[in-house]
Amino acid sequence: QRCADFARKACLHRYSAAPDVIIDGHTSASFAYIQAPLEYILEELFKNSMRATMEFHSGKNFLPPVRVTICNNPVDFTIRCPPNRDPLLTSFF
Repeated sequence: QRCADFARKACLHRYSAAPDVIIDGHTSASFAYIQAPLEYILEELFKNSMRATMEFHSGKNFLPPVRVTICNNPVDFTIRCPPNRDPLLTSFF
């Protein structure tokens, strides 16, 4: 959540607006990690998704939220943060 808040502040500074961030999935998952590199990666991931959302929805009155999904199993830990696009357009790809 801290990395999402940082990215949101950066987006507010750059675009004077920012989409909300919704974190769902296995939010209570835990795993071993080194804090500084992981935070850097997450901040960049969130900033890229927010930038794509802002640029795709520029000039529109509504900003959809950036949805972050956390998934894990005994072997893997995955964080998914796709940019928001029009569902009708992305259904063709």
